[in-house]
Amino acid sequence: MIDIFTPPLKCFYFKQFGIKGVLMKQTKSNIAWKKTFHLMTDYFLNSDEKLVAWLLLIGTALCVVALVVLIAAFGWWSAGFWALLAAKAITPFLISMGEFALLLATYVGVHVLKNFLIGKLSILWRDWLTKKIIKELFGSENNYLDLKRFSSEIDNIEQRIQEDVESFVDLTLNLGVDFLKSTLTLVMFVGTLWVIGGPLAFAVLGINIIIPGYLVWVALIVAIVATAITYFIGKSLPKAKQNVEHAEAEFRQELVQLNEEAENIAEEHAEIYYETSLNERLLEVKNSANQKLHAQTKVIAFQDFYGQLAGILPNILAAPLYFTGLIELGQLMQIGMSFTQVSMSLSWFVESYS
Repeated sequence: MIDIFTPPLKCFYFKQFGIKGVLMKQTKSNIAWKKTFHLMTDYFLNSDEKLVAWLLLIGTALCVVALVVLIAAFGWWSAGFWALLAAKAITPFLISMGEFALLLATYVGVHVLKNFLIGKLSILWRDWLTKKIIKELFGSENNYLDLKRFSSEIDNIEQRIQEDVESFVDLTLNLGVDFLKSTLTLVMFVGTLWVIGGPLAFAVLGINIIIPGYLVWVALIVAIVATAITYFIGKSLPKAKQNVEHAEAEFRQELVQLNEEAENIAEEHAEIYYETSLNERLLEVKNSANQKLHAQTKVIAFQDFYGQLAGILPNILAAPLYFTGLIELGQLMQIGMSFTQVSMSLSWFVESYS
């Protein structure tokens, strides 16, 4: 998990979690998960905007449900469309195109509404959380002084309050919505793929073996393998991203200091020192960016490969059924779409890893 909200939020929420005295006894992972859960639920349970937040969240969820239903409708429409095309039936074909236009317009409208609701919720949540952190920053415990004097592990607090809160809110909402959509899509399409794909029958040493819904099992196995590969080739990416953010923030802070101390630098003739310091910071930015690029390139390359494979694999697997006359062209296309949806739903981790 990318711990984008530590260490700054670590100090802001010490007392709320009662971990100030036992921090060293707990693992960073457990602490991060507790804080993540608290940050995710605090706004929806304790804020004065929780009613509006729940309405926006429920509206978003309903839009996601509608989108999944529409995707399923596209699947059934596709099967009929290809059947009509193969039959060369002009009038039903034109009616089918009208149905497609209606489905497409509805899908676009619902998708736009979903994005608007998520955007509105993100703005409200970020505003509330930022105000809460600022209030604790200037609280009675003088957190802002403690952060400056004693918390050497916490750097660039202005960036963390301004950027990390936004990242946390946006990632939480987008990943949560994508996970919900993947789950509903899996439920919607797995039955279709199980029935239309049919069983796989073969004989081994004279023993007849029948695997019901074999395409579902293939999608599951492919997704598990892809998830494992994605994790192993991309496990260095979170740390690389953090290093880039840290290096860029330090470079930006050096430039700010240069502007603020311009008079003193000129009086003390410290230009060479600051120029050297800036070049060192810039080198850190370059090196960390290269590390991030290498890790990200591996992940993106595999994601692209997996995406293309998932698109063609169902047609290859179902082609024998089509050539032997067990299914029609429309069913072949429906199997392809259903397999792709099931595979992508099971591969939420692969697609969301970065």
